[in-house]
Amino acid sequence: MKVSFLRHAQTQPNMDGILQGRTDTSINETGIIQARAAAKEWKDTPIDCVYCSPLLRARQTAEIILEGRDIPVVYDPRLLERSFGAYQMRSVAELLAAGFEWDRSYYDFDYTFHGIESLGSMRDRVDSFLEDLKKEKHDHVLIISHGALAMLFRLYFLGGKLQWEQQKMDNCQAVYYELKE
Repeated sequence: MKVSFLRHAQTQPNMDGILQGRTDTSINETGIIQARAAAKEWKDTPIDCVYCSPLLRARQTAEIILEGRDIPVVYDPRLLERSFGAYQMRSVAELLAAGFEWDRSYYDFDYTFHGIESLGSMRDRVDSFLEDLKKEKHDHVLIISHGALAMLFRLYFLGGKLQWEQQKMDNCQAVYYELKE
């Protein structure tokens, strides 16, 4: 099965360096433009189903991309962004100043800080989602989710080491994988 992963379109907090986590935020004007451009790119691509994070920014991205297309959308809580606990809607700079070890959080899968979800927890969500997806009979699915989840999808399909600065995805950027049974 072909699996295309698309990060949601841009939000104002993305532009401002704010950790949205699981806070519902809307895509901004740039995000709308990005999603419309993605819609043009995807308009002739056969897609059996879209799996989407239930957060507003992902849902809005999906709505724009799928406008005029009859493709089912499944909202799955396993595709939610990382919970940033007490640091949701606060700046990355503020989190780092408080002592959060950003690099460590991408190699120590048990590392957590003031209620921030560990990557191990996120990996378990991604693995569970993909194991369930293997049971479905699709040729091509589109997954619309978040930046941190993109890293865990990469790990599942490609292995290796996670490195945020080298592997992070831009808003509305897509990557492509093949899911084997």
